Amino acid sequence: MPFWYHIPVPVIPECSGVEFRLTKWLVEEGRGFHAGTPLAIIECQLGRFAVLANGYGLVGAKLVTSGSSVQMRMPIATAITDGEAIPYGKPYSLAEPLTDQV
Repeated sequence: MPFWYHIPVPVIPECSGVEFRLTKWLVEEGRGFHAGTPLAIIECQLGRFAVLANGYGLVGAKLVTSGSSVQMRMPIATAITDGEAIPYGKPYSLAEPLTDQV
């Protein structure tokens, strides 16, 4: 039986209160992902970050478009998965600082 959950903009403590922009999607709807897969790029005046999956499944729907303003914890996509693949007790997404062009 399939389940779904929202993939949010990850919490980045050093960027608390800062506005982000989702600048680029790295996956398409319907594509599979696993823990650690870069899903999107977000930017703020403090830097660029990759939004990483923390479970596995399929990207069900993108909830925001490239160029949109987003906030921490805001859902940006849905994930379709089985119940065992949901990262229970863990963040549903993680952030990785970027230093090069993606």
